[in-house]
Amino acid sequence: MEEEAIFWSMDFDGAVGKEGTRIGIWIRNPIFSPNKVPSNVRVCSYKLAFDCSNNEVEYEALIAGLKILKKLNAKRISVYGNSELVIKQVKGEYQAKHPLMRAYRNAVLDILRLFPDFTLTCVPRAQNVIADSLATTTSNLKIPMNSNNKLEIHVKHHPVVPDNERYWQVFQDDKEIEEFLRNESKYQDTSIDGEQDNGKPDLEVNQMEVL
Repeated sequence: MEEEAIFWSMDFDGAVGKEGTRIGIWIRNPIFSPNKVPSNVRVCSYKLAFDCSNNEVEYEALIAGLKILKKLNAKRISVYGNSELVIKQVKGEYQAKHPLMRAYRNAVLDILRLFPDFTLTCVPRAQNVIADSLATTTSNLKIPMNSNNKLEIHVKHHPVVPDNERYWQVFQDDKEIEEFLRNESKYQDTSIDGEQDNGKPDLEVNQMEVL
């Protein structure tokens, strides 16, 4: 199937609180279905170093996600968010009376024109939990003053030392160590749970960007 024939799916969410302003974006390709695993998943978490209202941060999240989709060369996209006002303003179902809201809406419409096929759907917050959790990931992150550098958060899904090795005692005494060293070649093809054939730990890492 050609890349442009595949729907990309994106969930977005923004949050404003005493911990600061932050947004979360969850992108996957293709769309999740019961019998199909997405071949490409991207999770992004942003902490914004400027003040936003609740509606503004939702727009910031939507625009950031659309820009990522464009960089991924997505053509057909489905976008989901739990902000009824933002979704319905973009779809023309609500008016954007405030000048700032009109500016945000127009910025979204300008980006959407770059996609040949798109849908926007408002979903309950309960169905937007991944984007919501990504938005709260950076709550306690302290941004260095006057810093324009990109910071990164990495999520590791497996420990370097597998859990079943935590309490292993491999050798009882020096005699056993000497015996092992004399017969080391016998153990060269032995693998440990959690290691790949190349001997490197099998670690899955999802990267979240924090700007």
